[in-house]
Amino acid sequence: MPDIVVVGGGPAGSMSAALLAKHHDVVVLEDHAESGTPLQCTGLVSPDVVRMSGVKPTVLNSFSKLNVHFPDGFVYSVDCKSERAVLLDRSGLDRQLAESAMDAGAEFLYSERCRSCKVSSDSVNIKTESGKTFDARIVIGADGHNSIIRRSVCSDPPRMQVRGIQMDVRHTFEDQDAIDVWLGSDVAPGFFAWTIPYEDTVRVGLCSEWSCGLPADHLPNLLRKAGLSDSKVIHKSCGKIPIGLQRRSYSDRILLLGDSAGQVKPISGGGLYPMMASVPHLVGT
Repeated sequence: MPDIVVVGGGPAGSMSAALLAKHHDVVVLEDHAESGTPLQCTGLVSPDVVRMSGVKPTVLNSFSKLNVHFPDGFVYSVDCKSERAVLLDRSGLDRQLAESAMDAGAEFLYSERCRSCKVSSDSVNIKTESGKTFDARIVIGADGHNSIIRRSVCSDPPRMQVRGIQMDVRHTFEDQDAIDVWLGSDVAPGFFAWTIPYEDTVRVGLCSEWSCGLPADHLPNLLRKAGLSDSKVIHKSCGKIPIGLQRRSYSDRILLLGDSAGQVKPISGGGLYPMMASVPHLVGT
């Protein structure tokens, strides 16, 4: 019986597994066939996240400027004169964090989706959709916004969820040092949209409130305003972001981490920084 089963092999699961595996027998259950897919994050982070990750992720671009586009056409621009954000190879970061956990001794089992979690007096029983069963002393729920493990801790759903869509398109912006944020109900009702350049590519996307229809419905307006309507699509992805901390992030033998615990910045929807700040506290619990 492993000491700890980590459900979820994304950054939250991998980082906690890397630290825990130094002193415990750790098994990580990841529902996808490999680490780093599908890509459901912009990869735009503060330089602090690179340091906190403990690995050396590939930086695709860095930024010192921000342009905020308001619905009436006004653009508020800020030039910080020095690096304030970086765009990471987000899939590569996931793979590096998983490799770090494996190097520390954690065992990764891929294509294993958690089906149920039951707590007893001396262990936690995990069953997967493939029919496998795992018993552990402790379970870490790092299985994202739709966490199965969270349901064993707290029945409350996230206070709010936003849905997002993102594409990489072939286009070269003249100013490679600027991030553009777009506000307004015609492009991103209830949240915001973005364009992030790197070399001959632009990462363009938006999030919107659940009640405002599918994000894809608003995408044509964003592409038109950003001058990207005719650009070739290289990659497209969709996802959800939980907004609001969970009322409880732990119970007997279970701890939640990352999106499953609602550890997301409410203004930007970013989850890497709060998750990375939480990992040392989880490991020390």
